[in-house]
Order: sequence, then structure tokens, then C-alpha cells
Amino acid sequence: MFLSSLESVTATVGIFVGWNLGKNKIEDAKKHAHQIKLFNCFVGVGIIPFIIAFVVAAPYLTFLTSGEYIRVSNIREFNGVTISETQALINATNAQAYILKNVQLNIVPYVLLTPLWLWIYTSIVALSQGKRSTIVGIIDAAINIFMLGVQLILWAINANVYRFEVWQAFWIFTLVEISLSCIYEILYYKISWSQNIVNIHKKDPRDADNLEVVKSK
Repeated sequence: MFLSSLESVTATVGIFVGWNLGKNKIEDAKKHAHQIKLFNCFVGVGIIPFIIAFVVAAPYLTFLTSGEYIRVSNIREFNGVTISETQALINATNAQAYILKNVQLNIVPYVLLTPLWLWIYTSIVALSQGKRSTIVGIIDAAINIFMLGVQLILWAINANVYRFEVWQAFWIFTLVEISLSCIYEILYYKISWSQNIVNIHKKDPRDADNLEVVKSK
């Protein structure tokens, strides 16, 4: 649901913002960008009840982890210790509960951040429609490199200092990424992105006429 909403944002901004920029309707493009940002934020709020419903239901969706349950229940020996059938079933139930707990907690950030992320993502797509698309690409690359460093730091801490739960590492990673993404929001309001990139590179026809006159002489 979340990823499909991003594709919808990209298409909508491309149609209403990019199309107006291409026709030199700068004010219309900016107006549509602001309207789409607000609309997408409300869509994010509307998605929240469905995400909350999934969060509440996650511990009971045992069919999602049926394969792991079967695998663990079939383990009858571990480190030379024989495991009874009853204990194997208990281990399988615990493994299943652990996985579903992490699925549940991993989804919680989406409840809190979906409206904000859709708002910011709309800004990112709008920026890429105008003359600042290169800056967006550079920032994307810088953030991706930085987030790779965050992953390595989390891995090092997990291996040597503190054993993270899966959901804890995911929360930290998501919050850092959202914080960095606010850079796009600053750019959206601080730089002049709403320009027709065709006009920026268009040459004055009179220059070509003058060149022809020089050549003829």
C-alpha cells in the first residue's frame, strides 16, 4: 500500500506540475504542487486506520509464519541436547510469536510517519520536475551513502555493544532517514525550482541570425 502510494504521487506530480512547467504556467505549477502536498498528507492520514488495524491484527496472523513454525517444531536436537515433542512445539510457538512481534513493531513507524513522508516525497518529486533535478540527484546519493554508514554503525553496535531487537534497529534507521529527508522540504521552500527547464537551455534565435550574417560577410 505504501509503495503504491509513492508511485501514485510520482504520476500525479508529473502530470499536474511537470505539465504546467512545460507550458510556462509557473504559478499554476506551484499551486498544484502545494495542493498535491496537502492532498497526499490527508491520504496518509486516511491510510493510518488501516495500518493500525494491521498492527493490532499482526500477532494473530500466524499463517504468515507457518513455515517457520513447522521448521522449528521439527528440530529435535540442539547442541547435543534432545528436545521433546512438547518442548519443540513450545519453541515453535515462541519463534512464531517473536517474528510476529517484530512485524508488528516494524509497522508502527508507518502509523506515525506516513503523512509526513508523503508530504516530503511530494516535495522531492516536485523539485525533480524543475531546474533543480540535479540537486535532488546529488542529495539522494549523499543520503544513500550516509544511510549506508548508519547501517554499518548499527551493525557494529549490534555486534559489539548492544544487541538490538530487529524493530529497534528499524526504528532508528527510519527516524534518521526521515530527519535527513527534511532537507528536501527546506529546498522546496528556499530555492527557485519551479522553472521550465526547456527555457533555461533555449538559445535566443537572434543569436543564430547574427551568426549567419557574420558568415555571409
